[in-house]
Formats: sequence, C-alpha cells, structure tokens
Amino acid sequence: MIMINILPSENQVVTFRNNILKWFADNKREYPWRETDDPFKVLIAEIMLRRTKANQVVNVYNKLFSKYPGIIDLANANDEQLEQIIYPLGLKWRSPTFKMVAKEILIRHNGKVPQERESLLSLPGIGNYVAGAVLSIAYNHQEWLIDSNVVRLLKRYFGIST
Repeated sequence: MIMINILPSENQVVTFRNNILKWFADNKREYPWRETDDPFKVLIAEIMLRRTKANQVVNVYNKLFSKYPGIIDLANANDEQLEQIIYPLGLKWRSPTFKMVAKEILIRHNGKVPQERESLLSLPGIGNYVAGAVLSIAYNHQEWLIDSNVVRLLKRYFGIST
C-alpha cells in the first residue's frame, strides 16, 4: 500500500503562520468584540457572527450592549425590544438564544461564562467553534478554530483537497 502525505511540512506551517500573522497585523479591521476580553461579550458576538458578515454585526452588537450591558440585563430583556435590536441580522432564532444563554449562565454557572469546553457546549446554541472562540479570546486558551473559511484558506494555500 502506498501512502501519500498530503499534509504540509512543519516548515510550511511555520511559514504560513508567520505570513498570516503579518497579513493580519497589516490588514485587520477594528471591531468592538476585538477590544474586549469579557467572556460574555465575546460569546454573544460569536453567536451574532454565525452566518453573518462582521460589518453587519457592529451596529447590532453596540446597540445590544448599550441597552443590555450585562448578563442579568440580557436575561431579563423585553422580548420585543431584543428582537428589534437583533432584527437586522436576520435569523430570528438568535433573539431567544441570547436570553436562554444568559439565563443558563446565571442559573447554572453563577453568572460567570464557563472556562471549560464541555460546560460551554452545554449552553443553548453553542457549538465547538463558539466554545473554542470564547476559550481562546476571553480566557487565552490554545484552541483550534476551524470553520469553512479556514478550510477554504488552507485548501488554497497548501493545495489540499477535501
């Protein structure tokens, strides 16, 4: 049996990492969720960013946290007012998800966003990507964040077929 190594070498990975970090330093966009290490704000931003362009999220993120600055505020939010704030993002499921997540954090985690993957995954609407993003951004854990954009980038850069 012939084995073909389709994975990039360690040197190729290091070069890629250095190139992508330099590109980001030169080209990054400013977003309010990149200016905080508040785990709750990171969590909510990641839910907002699911299937939505970042530029569309900025105003909604700012309005949401202006009206509901903390977990308790969001857990007790008026459904209609919350839905109006979230409306520009589409996907109406997000509005109740925000409240459910806030309530679960209050009830099951004493108002603190969990620092463990399994606990994050137990929250409503939270999958591996969002859990990893919260752990990485808010808690500085080393996490792999893989979504379709990352797969597409790696596929093109390294010529990997998927």
